[in-house]
Amino acid sequence: MTPSAKSSALPILAAAIVAYVGLTLFGADNGPRGADQFWYLADITALLDGRGAYSSVVFPYTLLTESFSGPRPFIHNILYPYASALPGAFVGPFAGAITVNIVSHLIAAILLYVIATRLTQDRLFSALIAAIYILFPLNSWISMNALAESTTVPFIALMGLATISIERRLWPWLACAVLTGVMIFARPSVAVFAVLLPFAYLVSNRPISVR
Repeated sequence: MTPSAKSSALPILAAAIVAYVGLTLFGADNGPRGADQFWYLADITALLDGRGAYSSVVFPYTLLTESFSGPRPFIHNILYPYASALPGAFVGPFAGAITVNIVSHLIAAILLYVIATRLTQDRLFSALIAAIYILFPLNSWISMNALAESTTVPFIALMGLATISIERRLWPWLACAVLTGVMIFARPSVAVFAVLLPFAYLVSNRPISVR
């Protein structure tokens, strides 16, 4: 790597991050839109108000049975509303959700830069990869909306970092198992990782025949 390529990597990554944050804040300035966002915000608001973890609009839960007396269901009992409530206590539910989105994607972009640098030893190329990720239209759109998908990306990036460190060692697999559990809490649909992980472990640690 030439010194000029090394020195130009950081400005590229910094410019992409500034552009991403600016675009996200500009897009989020219109406020929430779409039914799912209002459900998430209602759940975040319920947590902030101390009313407990329940969804205000899910379905007529009293129709489950005529004598239903159980707790009100919390359809979004996942990481996103809890994480969003932390900054939301200072900036409000919607801004708290957008803050979590931005932080999640920034962490993922930086980890992607680290992963690419380790694999290629080319910081300029790695900065371009991270910049493409952070400015990818779908990521920008998700970031400017109160949606839960953003909370999975840092854990996927951490799994990628652990994966390139495996080399037949045990601790990266344990890290991947823990991260899979956190991801399932963040988004239950990623439970497929829990099925694939043991298979990947067996394949990676299969006996190597020496002839």
